[in-house]
Amino acid sequence: MLGAELARQQEMLFANAKTDPGDQRRVLLVLQAMDCGGKDGTVKRLARAMNPQGLRIKAFGPPTAEERKHDFLWRIRRALPLPGYVGIFNRSHYEEVLVARVRRLVEPRVWQGRFETINTFERELVDSGFTLVKIMLHISFGEQRERLRQRLDDPTKYWKYDPADVENRAHWTAYQQAYEDVLSRCGTDHAPGMWCRRTGSGTATGRWPISCSTPSGA
Repeated sequence: MLGAELARQQEMLFANAKTDPGDQRRVLLVLQAMDCGGKDGTVKRLARAMNPQGLRIKAFGPPTAEERKHDFLWRIRRALPLPGYVGIFNRSHYEEVLVARVRRLVEPRVWQGRFETINTFERELVDSGFTLVKIMLHISFGEQRERLRQRLDDPTKYWKYDPADVENRAHWTAYQQAYEDVLSRCGTDHAPGMWCRRTGSGTATGRWPISCSTPSGA
């Protein structure tokens, strides 16, 4: 089973770092998606399979006042997992070339320059012992609408509803182009990115078959 193998690999990673202080290996999973894209559910399933003692999960929202005083990677660096740990980012530094671009929070020259900064940053991570896994979860326009409707129809999901999610739907095409640019410009040999899509209907267990691919331009 995949869950058992994940747990075994995580245990070995954690044990090696404990017994050998020179072992700097660690794993960082970066999850990005449109609103309702399945990031939270993915994090829950992964966390359920691993030992929380060696797991660090960080969700990134809009930058705080303190974070805005620093460069955009400052808060990312502070959340990186220690050697032996598995880190999961629910959203990440890619918000600064996605949301910042589409919602025009910065000038084009600013977000355009961040692509190279991100590539350099990720190269540094890999060179220092990180294994980077970058996944962009794909959701269709119609499927997002259905998930938003479910959040309004189901009282147990009210807490998930955010009016900003509806506002962002008006920028759907711009976001799709921004995601394609991210995968193309930051899908490097040392840190490739993947689109992951559903390939069929859900099973009785609530699991969905998916297919992941690296863009041809990456």
